[in-house]
Order: sequence, then structure tokens, then C-alpha cells
Amino acid sequence: MSKHKPSVNTLFLSDIHLGSSTSHCELLLEFLKHIRFKKLVLVGDIIDLWAIRSKGQGLDESHIKVIRKLLKQAQEGVQVIYITGNHDGGLRQLLDDYPFDKGIVNIQLTNTYDYHALNGRRYIVMHGDQFDNQVRGHRLLNWVGDNIY
Repeated sequence: MSKHKPSVNTLFLSDIHLGSSTSHCELLLEFLKHIRFKKLVLVGDIIDLWAIRSKGQGLDESHIKVIRKLLKQAQEGVQVIYITGNHDGGLRQLLDDYPFDKGIVNIQLTNTYDYHALNGRRYIVMHGDQFDNQVRGHRLLNWVGDNIY
């Protein structure tokens, strides 16, 4: 078996839902062991503030391991872009109050990200919940959907 890890310039991950019982942290940690990347773009719903707040689940040890792994990656030089989603939208208030344009320990918190691909193309990356009328401004629907989810 080869010890060579596949390498990509940019890895995109979304909807990890740390704090939710539906999060597959062990699978994610196993995946991260087997790939190298220079930039990590987290495309929303990484930390599920809805589940943490509404179900009082908190973060179990496997969820904390994922956060530690991501922070370690950032400390080791991986550029981490954290784009907010609807389940971690509470972080958007932080962006309104404290612009994180400089990042924290190589982590940039943002609502959208202007990605420049190696082929020269530009892409605007966002979670997409901003365009979902079922999500925007409908607290009751959000609560019902979250409890069904």
C-alpha cells in the first residue's frame, strides 16, 4: 500500500454539522488523514448552532477532534476560509460587529469567498441559504425543518 497522500490545492467541505447527531465526524477525520491540501474552504453549516441551541447536545469528543484538526491545519499553514451557512449563521453577527478580514490563526471568517481557480476562472462561493426563502426570516419553518432534519 502506498503511503503517498493525494494532494489538492483547494479542498471544499460543507454541511459537517458539528453539534448535531447527524454529523459523521469519524469519517471526516479519516478522510482528512488521507489527503493534503493548501487551502480549505468550509462552505457553511460547519458548526450546527441550531442543534447546539435547540437540542442542547453540545459538542461530543469526536466533534471537538474535528475542530482541533482544523485549527491544527491552520496553524501548520493551511489557509482556512470559513463561509457561514444557515446553521452557523449566528457567526454572521460577528462579521457585522467585527470584520475578520485579517483572519484568526490563518482562518478567514466570511459570508462569501471570491475563489480564483488555477485555470484563471473566478467563482463566488457561498453556502446558498441566502437565496432560500424557506430559510430566510422564517423562524418557525427553520425550527420545524431542523427538528425534522
